[in-house]
Amino acid sequence: MSIHKTSSIVLSTTPYRESSLIVTLFSVDYGRFQGIAKGIRSASKYSTPLERGMLIEHIVYVKKTREIQTLADIQVSDFFPEIRGNIEKTSVRDTAFELLISSLKPGDRNPELFSFVLDFLSFLSTPEITQNTLLFLLWSFHFRFASIMGFETNFSTCTHCSKTLVSTQSGGYLNHDQGGIVCNSCGKSHLGDDLFIPSELLSCQSFTDIPETFSSLLPSHQWLRLIRLASSYCRIHFDLKYPFRSLDFLEQVFK
Repeated sequence: MSIHKTSSIVLSTTPYRESSLIVTLFSVDYGRFQGIAKGIRSASKYSTPLERGMLIEHIVYVKKTREIQTLADIQVSDFFPEIRGNIEKTSVRDTAFELLISSLKPGDRNPELFSFVLDFLSFLSTPEITQNTLLFLLWSFHFRFASIMGFETNFSTCTHCSKTLVSTQSGGYLNHDQGGIVCNSCGKSHLGDDLFIPSELLSCQSFTDIPETFSSLLPSHQWLRLIRLASSYCRIHFDLKYPFRSLDFLEQVFK
């Protein structure tokens, strides 16, 4: 058994017995793993409330033969109150977290992805963020996550004719199999409207570099279609067999 102190993001919690929690964590040092926080739900003044979405520092007792590791000395570094108190932001966060839980293999260490998820939570915490920007944040999360995991999407040139997409100003269609975009000219005759991506999104992929005019880009029903499209892209490339339940709740919140 080894003992280490690390930082983790709480992806989910499940009550265990009378006073403990089984916690799914994404750690900078251990990737996704499950731990047990014993006695953390007790009424003791020494217990630490633990919820989804928190950034914590803790000790983990690692034993390779165990599926669930033991946690101790849990300290909350940030509970992201701007997210916790806003149903729109929590629905965006939980949709992103379901993608992480479903796609990440236990134990795969990925410091780049850990930093990206922290950036996502920090940006999501921005006060007075617009509804459209929230939905763009979730859209871009899917494709950046896929890129970090080795499935980068080509948004710059048409996968059929190699035309530069930004110069067309007419949008394109997501080509799941080839991991890129088919320009409007090549795809409009045989690809459905559900695969269409507006031209503005082809030139704006990072949620850290959003244009000033972005907040009025699309109505929510179009964003929800695009997010389902991004979700299907990830499900195909990560070989996930079932749709994400969090998307249904997201649609109820933003419809």
